Amino acid sequence: MSEEQEEAGRGPTPRAAYARAMRAEEKAQKALDELSEIKSALNDLINALKTHNAPTTPPTPIQAQSLRPGSMIHNVIAEDDEGVTEEIICPTCGTREVRKVPTKIQIKEKEIVPDNYVPAPRSISEALQLLESLRLPDGRTVFESDRFWEKLNELAQKYRPPQKGKR
Repeated sequence: MSEEQEEAGRGPTPRAAYARAMRAEEKAQKALDELSEIKSALNDLINALKTHNAPTTPPTPIQAQSLRPGSMIHNVIAEDDEGVTEEIICPTCGTREVRKVPTKIQIKEKEIVPDNYVPAPRSISEALQLLESLRLPDGRTVFESDRFWEKLNELAQKYRPPQKGKR
């Protein structure tokens, strides 16, 4: 019988409990070792920063040149997908502020052209070209269809102005 089967049945045996405790102790020791490594790396980083930036003097105010009263100096620090990080400096008093300006996303919509879309003709010649290009299901053009000519005669009778002088 394996250790897991014994645990599932009557409860853990002393041997299985000891093995579980040893595994937990090993994991805890690994975590403590990693924490000590991270702590030492952070201490090294802090010491390196202290030695690098030894003279900690306050930043000098930037003098405004040809700025209007009330206008601020904007220095771009970083740009990423979310926006622009910039430093804003007051030219008169020298106060500084760092802020993140979000990027405006512009969505351009594409025109949707339906299948079998044919634009409306703008002139009679375009209409004739369109009618010549259309084909009936049996392959004939519109002009070869008797029904087309019948419908055209009906429209001519309906909309043709009466002719003068013809008897």
